[in-house]
Amino acid sequence: MKAIIDAQSFKNAIEKTKKFVSKNSYNLLMKYIHIVVDAKSQEVLFEALDGHRFSRAYTKLLQADESFECFIGTNIPKIERHDISAEIECDGDRVLVTVGDGIMGYRQPEGKFFDLEKIANPETEPVVKLGVNGKLMAEALNSVKDLTTTCNLSRLYIYGPKDPVFIRSNEKDVAGVLPLNVNWDRYESGGIN
Repeated sequence: MKAIIDAQSFKNAIEKTKKFVSKNSYNLLMKYIHIVVDAKSQEVLFEALDGHRFSRAYTKLLQADESFECFIGTNIPKIERHDISAEIECDGDRVLVTVGDGIMGYRQPEGKFFDLEKIANPETEPVVKLGVNGKLMAEALNSVKDLTTTCNLSRLYIYGPKDPVFIRSNEKDVAGVLPLNVNWDRYESGGIN
């Protein structure tokens, strides 16, 4: 089984998921990026879960002979700007990823990956939708961190789609991020906000 993906899209999907791979889990499946190649929809799903958080990233498929699933590590062949495609080839319990002259192989772990569709189902209607600048949200989350504890508990308070998101680690310290104006109908139909 073989799939060919645009090299830069492949690199982008790996970047979006590799931080969510567990480094010390007892569950071997959490130490890999799970890849689902769907030849029918011409999409590839990359997903990772470390037990506390998850990430899912989709990219278009250039070519595939059939649908399949596999696991790869976070170390991939170096991808240069001039590289056109990444190839994933699954043969039994081994997977090879080839980009340009680089090849990386992975032995497949046993087991079935977690059904993240139950958690990240886009069909489930959210209680509140709001848009925020991701960089500003990360800075705000980091700013309320309590350095006197290892818990790193942050509480998010969301009152409405036009109200600020308040972030607290204790009763007094607070950071906030103002929402962006998002045209949700246009955004969800693939248009720009």
